[in-house]
Amino acid sequence: MIAALHGKLRGLRSDWLPAGSPEFVVPVAMSLVAVLLTTVVLFAIDAQLAAQHLVLGYLFPTIFIAVYYGSTFAVLTSFASGLAAAYFLFPPKFSFYVGDLTHAAELGFFLMLATIASKAVSVLTDDVRLRHAIDPKAVRSSGKHGRCKGPRRQD
Repeated sequence: MIAALHGKLRGLRSDWLPAGSPEFVVPVAMSLVAVLLTTVVLFAIDAQLAAQHLVLGYLFPTIFIAVYYGSTFAVLTSFASGLAAAYFLFPPKFSFYVGDLTHAAELGFFLMLATIASKAVSVLTDDVRLRHAIDPKAVRSSGKHGRCKGPRRQD
């Protein structure tokens, strides 16, 4: 779903953005859309099940943004996710005030975990991109994404 939105935003980019526009517009828009979609899903789950620790669901948009746009935008996505979780998931709802110390600690733990995960995923995806940029044949010959070494394919 995020990849489809990314493709649509990238296709629209040339139509509605000026030629000299900053490159951060599309990643920021994708981050906000990912957090919004995740919030809608988690809020619906919370209303039906009253489940605990739903804030961990916000790791998914953070990881997707880290894969597509890098760690800087993923860290910003994790902070936006933290604000959304504080506002929509933690009691008192529809307020940024977190009344319980346990929920505040959970929110802090989530922010720390999301930041570390976004950096780790970004490093892994950048490593593959860097190897591909340096020697495209080496990545292709070593298997998909450079993980396994298989027989070299004859073109």
